[in-house]
Amino acid sequence: MTKIAVVIGSLSQNSLHRHIVNEILKSAPQGVEVEEVQINDLPFYTQDLDSQSIPAYDRVRAQLKSADAVLIASPEHNRSIPAALKNLIDLATRPFGQNVWTGKKVAVITASPGAYG
Repeated sequence: MTKIAVVIGSLSQNSLHRHIVNEILKSAPQGVEVEEVQINDLPFYTQDLDSQSIPAYDRVRAQLKSADAVLIASPEHNRSIPAALKNLIDLATRPFGQNVWTGKKVAVITASPGAYG
């Protein structure tokens, strides 16, 4: 069985990207397990937290680590990624030597109706 971790980069419950992912997943082959990685409750990362056990950090690190692949669907905010997604990327690379992204297959979907993302 293939396990895919899905990250919705927007914190909006009515996110266009959430709708896009839901449509894509309707076509997922049998045997694919999908788990959404919730990022709305993650404290903003700082190195000061590396020595602490943060349950929300532990949860998302475990979800990403156990996945065979990650699907990120995210808007662009001012020609960049949303802060919540950047936070996830950062905390999943830390502490040093414990980067859960290493060797991970990742696909990114992005769409924006605006001129600046």
